[in-house]
Amino acid sequence: MSLDALYQCVPANCELLKRSIADENYGQFLTTKYRFKPEQPHPLWDGADAEFCEDLNRMLAAHPGLHSRNFSLEANWDVLEYLISPCRRAEDYDRPDLGRKAINGERELAPHLVGAEGVALRFTPPDTVKKILTYLMQTDFKAKFDFAQMSAATIYHKQPDCQPETYWPLVEGLLRDFTGFYRQAAIHNEGVLVWID
Repeated sequence: MSLDALYQCVPANCELLKRSIADENYGQFLTTKYRFKPEQPHPLWDGADAEFCEDLNRMLAAHPGLHSRNFSLEANWDVLEYLISPCRRAEDYDRPDLGRKAINGERELAPHLVGAEGVALRFTPPDTVKKILTYLMQTDFKAKFDFAQMSAATIYHKQPDCQPETYWPLVEGLLRDFTGFYRQAAIHNEGVLVWID
């Protein structure tokens, strides 16, 4: 099983985030990906899950289209991170640049908010979302693309059979769609939740 990355827009100061951070029992339901659906979320259990679904439904009703403002990089998140993050290429994991923040989120929400594989659920606030969008739109990543270097690098879930003529179009497509997602987050002044699990 591979680690996949999912990104979901959310209002920065919403009740769902506040309660998930403050209440471990309630917050466990935020760690489950794919709860933001166009149909009304239904609780699987009574108690905190029912309260979570009520809060989620209120948030979705107050922010039309929120359920569709998400994006999945699946297992290709490290491929894209390698391209857009100078720190990732240098294996400098102590200084998160905008590329690393775009892929991994800016900060952990709370120690108890972790996914199935133990990776912390992370969040990027709207101000940083706008900086990331500017970075993604204004940087010439094709000039930074080095097929030989990427082929030699240790990248999670790298495509072993890719050739120079097919690898850039794959990465370029991921980058284009990822930038489009961040554009939607910035337009709506929303933050971004990041699950990697």
